[in-house]
Amino acid sequence: MNKKTTRGKGSRAKLREFFNANIGKILDSDILREVAGTSEWGRRVRELRNEEGMN
Repeated sequence: MNKKTTRGKGSRAKLREFFNANIGKILDSDILREVAGTSEWGRRVRELRNEEGMN
């Protein structure tokens, strides 16, 4: 069994899903940190912008 599938979603996937569900809303950094579940949430947001074109 693949460990990645048993652990659940990664922080980038959680943020991507949250952003897609909240298009047009202003999102607070505290909320993004909570959704991502990591202190590295800013890095994950930059990765989504740069690598996946989310703006």
